[in-house]
Amino acid sequence: MDTNLLFQILHIMGCRLEICHFSERLMLKELEAGHFDIALGASKTEKRLETFLYSKPYRVATNKPIKIQPSPYSSSS
Repeated sequence: MDTNLLFQILHIMGCRLEICHFSERLMLKELEAGHFDIALGASKTEKRLETFLYSKPYRVATNKPIKIQPSPYSSSS
């Protein structure tokens, strides 16, 4: 969802989207070094607000853990 929205916005602006996958820690280092312009999915913290700009939230997502229990109908072999 985020990448589709970003692609549409950048297309309107006449810019190209190149997606690179990094760990969050490496992503922040590369962003701070100026190696790319936008990061998706970075957690917003007070410390990061000192260095980075964040967009206004455009959606709310909730993660919920799910525990899968064995079915009483399955047999263990």
